[in-house]
Amino acid sequence: MKNIYVAVLLICVIILNCVWCGHKNRRLEGFSDDFNPIKMVDKGLGSIIDSILGGVPFLKDIGKKVKKQKGLGDKIKTTFFELVMSLLTIIFMPIAAISCFVLSYYLFLFMMSNIPLLFQPNSMLKDV
Repeated sequence: MKNIYVAVLLICVIILNCVWCGHKNRRLEGFSDDFNPIKMVDKGLGSIIDSILGGVPFLKDIGKKVKKQKGLGDKIKTTFFELVMSLLTIIFMPIAAISCFVLSYYLFLFMMSNIPLLFQPNSMLKDV
């Protein structure tokens, strides 16, 4: 075999070892079959995030949405997304209300300024 074939074979074996995790027997004495320390830490940190969000009164709605997620990464993503959406709502809701008020004010002024045109005779009715 040439060296290229050996290199390709080694790369394939390394990739399969990194991706395929079912070949290892992780059964430890005194623990259940699905013992995985990474999942335990992930679950513990996720419950800490749930308790922090549930303890703050104005973050309880966000806490309810985050509690439905599984895993630390998903909980952090959901928390960040919900906090950004809340911040954008707090910023843009008053701006939208003020702009609606200003636009209605200008519409009212426009209508008031055009009322005299309603009482002027139309050019089509000039010869009648």
